[in-house]
Amino acid sequence: MDNYKFAIIFGEGNENIEDGEIRYIGNSRSDEVYSKDLSEFISQHYSFQNTLTGNPEKIAFLLTNMGNIVFLNLTHFDSESLRIYGKSGVLMLPDVITSSQMRTINNFIRQIEEYNVAVKGNMYLENDMLNCGTSTIVDRITENNYEQLIKKNTKIKAEITK
Repeated sequence: MDNYKFAIIFGEGNENIEDGEIRYIGNSRSDEVYSKDLSEFISQHYSFQNTLTGNPEKIAFLLTNMGNIVFLNLTHFDSESLRIYGKSGVLMLPDVITSSQMRTINNFIRQIEEYNVAVKGNMYLENDMLNCGTSTIVDRITENNYEQLIKKNTKIKAEITK
């Protein structure tokens, strides 16, 4: 994940993209603005016009609203920043995730084990501000704690339909 700005784990209903498929976007070491990379991805893969601007989390909210999981790699890779702050990111969850997404995230967790991660779920926009119904910040997301963190911040479709 170190080389990319974003990872998207797609849910159901994305045209020409399989449920559970993961895509990596943006070069984490480029000077391009995160919002620009994410907006370009949306305009290339979706037919609607992205009207959200600014904060990359707010733009990524569009993708989570469509059932996708988004990881934003917020790490600054210059040696001084890495020494002081380490690696960090935000894992943004849709209201419900699929079994295929859960299998993919099981493998994806290994790529972000060294990251400090904020896990956000139950998100909504109010007065043009992104709000989270649930948010959990962890020093390390691991194979031992990720499932509990995900269940705390979203619902898993397979468990809803049981």
